[in-house]
Amino acid sequence: MLRSFSCSIILIVWVVTCSVRPNPVQRGVFAGKVCVQGNGDLYIFFAFLDNGVNLTHMKVLTKDEFIKFASGYWPSIYNPERRDYFKEHQLDCGVVKHPEFHQNISVCVPLDSLWKIRYSMYPFTNNNDKGWSEGVYRPSDKQSMYLLQRYGVHSFETNYFLDEKFWLLLHDIQDTAWVSMYKSL
Repeated sequence: MLRSFSCSIILIVWVVTCSVRPNPVQRGVFAGKVCVQGNGDLYIFFAFLDNGVNLTHMKVLTKDEFIKFASGYWPSIYNPERRDYFKEHQLDCGVVKHPEFHQNISVCVPLDSLWKIRYSMYPFTNNNDKGWSEGVYRPSDKQSMYLLQRYGVHSFETNYFLDEKFWLLLHDIQDTAWVSMYKSL
């Protein structure tokens, strides 16, 4: 009788302690997707809160908002410590004061080349720039496999570059050796 009572108490304590989960600490996560937008942009940016289980509080960002949130220039729930993610990942991005107009402007050199991983030519008629993709509207099979293995992106239509993989991509596209390697796949 005493033994079954002790086992029952242990079982109850175990069930209660296993069912109580600590509140996970949420952290901001940024992401990007390379796709044609209705406004003519070739990419879209997102911010999420990651609680360790789910990505929540998704916010679609313009290029300007992304730069201001990720640089810590603007306070946000996605970057409450106002960390400069660009500086941490050695990216030529941030908010700078325009020398003539004395206004703060958002600048991010790697974002200007982001479209090149998907397209072989700039997809609109007002620009003759060449991309790095072997396919006209999507990378070759080898390039696609590389993007999946290195960045976890299987499809430009359904996936986005997320968190550390996104920062890695932005860092990589600044590297001329990486660009040559990607174009040769």
